[in-house]
Parts: sequence; structure tokens; C-alpha cells
Amino acid sequence: MSKFTLLFKMATRKNLHILVLSSWYPNVTAPASGIFIQRFAKWISKYFTVSVIFIKSRDGIDASYFEEYHEDGFHEIIGYYPKPTGLFKGFKQIAIYKSTLDEAIKKLKSQPDLIHAHVSFPKGKEFEYVSKKLKVNFIIHEHSSDFSDYEQRRWTSLKKRLIVSTLKKARLVIAVSPFLEKQILKVEPHLVHTVLPLPVDLNLFYPEKRLVKRDHYTFIHVSGLDEKFKNVKGIVEAFSRVKKNYPQAFLKIITDGESEYLQHYIDENEFTEGIEIIENLTHEAVAQAYRDSDCFVLFSEFETYSCVLIEALSSGLQIITTQVGIAHDLDQRIIQIVPRQDVHALTTAMENRILTSTTDSNRKDLTNTAKQFAQNEVLEQLKIIYSNVLQRHDLE
Repeated sequence: MSKFTLLFKMATRKNLHILVLSSWYPNVTAPASGIFIQRFAKWISKYFTVSVIFIKSRDGIDASYFEEYHEDGFHEIIGYYPKPTGLFKGFKQIAIYKSTLDEAIKKLKSQPDLIHAHVSFPKGKEFEYVSKKLKVNFIIHEHSSDFSDYEQRRWTSLKKRLIVSTLKKARLVIAVSPFLEKQILKVEPHLVHTVLPLPVDLNLFYPEKRLVKRDHYTFIHVSGLDEKFKNVKGIVEAFSRVKKNYPQAFLKIITDGESEYLQHYIDENEFTEGIEIIENLTHEAVAQAYRDSDCFVLFSEFETYSCVLIEALSSGLQIITTQVGIAHDLDQRIIQIVPRQDVHALTTAMENRILTSTTDSNRKDLTNTAKQFAQNEVLEQLKIIYSNVLQRHDLE
């Protein structure tokens, strides 16, 4: 048996231990932050042993403490440390943070084989520190909108140095889409890099069989409502125009973010008719909301990937989107692209979708396209990635 075959078999065994670190992760102060990273970690724990370490400062506590969660093959360690006050509080915070991180590392049940880190900023130095302390290589899985042209123009020289340093020290840089990969390489072209999308669970996101035509038409938007990138106000404005001509139209906005600003905008402009904002649904409830809808609308300025776009595809919905994230690589015969910030074009597209029913054939094209992002497809790519990184380390 060759060394590569042995390592590939190793990367398919449960006893391969992956340590997940991340700049974003759900915690008591931000329950929705990086929830897709948590889902990814739990998903890969079905095939590998997975530990997660995430450290966060917290107001109102006097000493560091930890919350741990265990299930088969999955060990989550969330550490909270107090924010110091007074003279030299910056130096004190670094010391407390490092001490809390060291305590978290001691809680690991076994030595990791590889660190799978997510989002290089702001915790890149943490990834480097843990990698050096444990003598384990790390890979970076990048999802961040930091790499948009808009955000890059706002980087300080220090932020750029920190990001580039972490990317260069990683054994491999993984982007969630080919578009994001290109954006990353604009920052630092000399990287070992590849693309790995986030997987979609086709057992959870699937189309509903409809025996009769509905007497209403529902548009759906799902996001964290970050107006800087999502332009949800533009969707609301376009829908308000559609509603005047098509009273059977409804807009459902689902979010795990802050919606107060959007509700104020809707009320202030008297756009309330036919619009519903729904907060903090379970993943299962979100999947059902897709099935209860007819068309998914994305009007973003920038997306690194857009897992909600893939979920909508899997659910067989008609799709209207700006050309962002994974939309760059999808067959534009099955989705409708509208220009960014063009509310008139979005209005026209939404009205056309009401007039154009989704046929069973079209729905099949949508769901077939989504299969390339299915969990089993992504898993096979991930196994190869882990094996290749382990092999390179073994040969050095």
C-alpha cells in the first residue's frame, strides 16, 4: 500500500482528529455568529473526530469560564474571559486571552492531526499560535466579505499585513467559491489554494410536490440583513411596486440578524402590506419556508458564496439574484440576473416571475444544479484535501 493510499484511508476514518478554530462562531453574546461554521463542524464530525475551540471576551464577568458540549465525535469548547479595566488594560487583555486559550487547549481529549480554521481575520494570530503550540499544521477556509473590493479599500496597512501573514502560513487556503478565490488572490497571489463550497443537506432542502396551483405568490429572502451588503431595502421597495399591480404577491423575509432598522424603514414608507419579517427560525423551519414560497430574491452588493442561494436551488424555487458569489458560476438559463441597485430591473423581474410559472422540468434543472453542492460531493473533496495536506506534511 502506497503512503498516499494509507493517508487517504486515514482521512476517511473517524480517528482522524480535526481541530476547528474560527473567527466567527455561535456564543452567548452572538448566538447567530458563524452558525454555518458550527453546522459544518458538526457535519464533518460524522466522519472525523472534531474538536472546536472558540474564545470570546464577555462583559460583566470577573474570571474566565468554559462551556463544553459533547456528542459522538464532536467536542465543543467555548471559553469566555473578562474585559480588564484601568491602566494597561490592552496588555492585560492579551494576557487573559492567552491564558484562557491555553486552558481551552488543555481540555482537548487527544492530539489533533490537523487544524481546520475559518476566516483569517481577526483571529489569524490565534490560528498561528495554536498551530505552533500543538505542532500541527493549519488550513484556512475563507468565507469573509473582507475580500470584497469595497472592504479591501478600507483595510489599514496593519490589517492587510495580519491577513496576508496568516494566509501565507496556512498549508492551504480554501475559498468557498471560485469568485472569492479570485478576490483572495488579488490580495496575495502566491498561495496554495483551492475551492470547497459549503454543503447543502438535500434531505432537508428539497422541492415540494404541488398538485394544485396556488392563488398567491410568495417571494422569500433569507439573510442576516446586513444592509451594507444585502440591500434588503431595495427588495422591499421593489416588492412594494409589485404589490400594487399584483395583490396576490407576498414577501417573506427570514433573518437571524437585527431587523429593527428594516421594520422602521417599512413602517416609515408605508410598505407594510404583504411583507412579513420572521426571526430566528430553526434550520428545519427555514427549509419549510423555502418550500412554502415560489421565488427566492437576492439583491446583494457582495456575497462570498451565498449558501441561501444553494438552499433555494435545492428547494426548486425560481431565483432572482445579482451576480454575486456562486451566482457567477451558475447557468444563467435557470436563474435571473439583475443589476446591483437597479430597483426598476428587480421590480420587472419579480413581476415576470409571477407571470411565468415554474414547470416541473425547470424545477428539476434547479435541483440537479444544486447536487454539485450536496454533502456527499463536498465530503469527497474534503477527504482529498485532508489527505493531500497530511501527505505534504509527512513528506517534509
